[in-house]
Amino acid sequence: MRMMRNLIASETGASIIELALVAPFLAALVVVVSDLSGAYSMKLRLEQVSQRTLERLQQMSSPADPANQATIASEGATAATDAGYSGASVAVTYTNYCNGALQANYTDTCTSGQTQMKYVNVTIGSSYTPMFSNTYFPNRNSNGSVNLTGVAGMRVQ
Repeated sequence: MRMMRNLIASETGASIIELALVAPFLAALVVVVSDLSGAYSMKLRLEQVSQRTLERLQQMSSPADPANQATIASEGATAATDAGYSGASVAVTYTNYCNGALQANYTDTCTSGQTQMKYVNVTIGSSYTPMFSNTYFPNRNSNGSVNLTGVAGMRVQ
């Protein structure tokens, strides 16, 4: 009977029980943070690839020419492959603004007195597959992957 009272009054195993209760939450937190940091790292690398593609565009003799779109897209795909993202999607977008208003065609000219601004945007996308199947990523695909994009833009005129 005395041994039973001592066992009930003893607190030597309390910290182990508390750890056993908290450990699953801590492990889940580590998994979530590692997946989110991996996705954020991939997004930053995709943005760097987009910026590197624009740097190559600046080396061209006429970066504002939409005829270079296929060349820029090819450069972006090569840069993405070099960064470890084979099969990444590359989109090159030319936009034209007259006094801040988006024009329908890139080749349109502004009327006299208006400020014309032309931009080239490079968007490179790839899919990120988390380490563990989860539901905390918004807009995830049916296979559990998430589409990430890196965007960089440059004014060319």
